[in-house]
Amino acid sequence: AVTNVQLETLSPQLTLYGKVESPEVFKAAPGQGRVSDVLTSEGSRVKTGDLLVILDEKDFEPAVTQAMADVTELEAQIESENLRYASDNEALDEQRKLLELAKAELARAERLEQRNLGSESALDQASQNVAQQQLSLSTRQLNVADHGARLARLQASLERAMARLAVAERDYGRSRITAPFDGIVSALPATVGNQVKANDVVLEMYSLESMEVRDIEQVMHRQL
Repeated sequence: AVTNVQLETLSPQLTLYGKVESPEVFKAAPGQGRVSDVLTSEGSRVKTGDLLVILDEKDFEPAVTQAMADVTELEAQIESENLRYASDNEALDEQRKLLELAKAELARAERLEQRNLGSESALDQASQNVAQQQLSLSTRQLNVADHGARLARLQASLERAMARLAVAERDYGRSRITAPFDGIVSALPATVGNQVKANDVVLEMYSLESMEVRDIEQVMHRQL
């Protein structure tokens, strides 16, 4: 048998089988609440910033309002504490003077008592005035000394309240789901009226800018 041979330039053919996927996938899990509006559908192309799903704001506003009220109240308490501290400092000198006057009055009463020119009741009253002024001065000094600790406790409470406010505002912001990039909605399990729980995914989408072929299987064909 005879076969004619012809000179040709040939190359192998490579056939690839795989899945076209995007590594940039967005899954929205906004938190606990009721779905009030769905503004897209599966397979829709969306652009960055497009509003896609809205949760009922009534499920998030009370937490924000309460946290803001806590912050306002603690700020007022801190301001009141600072005013109290300033007042205590001003009153401290006055109470020292009153104590010195009470002590001088007691000394006069004692001298009069020793000379039989004063009554015992006047001496007792003068002693009582000294004790009262001493107690008032000690209380005021304690208030001044304790100012730093009271202010630190209020500051710590304010920081906790501000942290709660930040979380509440974050959750409120997440109740309005927007597209983080241009892409396609691949899954939309949420519908209007659904009550979703924390970590429930209500929408998935992927980016068109970073598509990849994955799980590739190769088949080689040769031509001779």
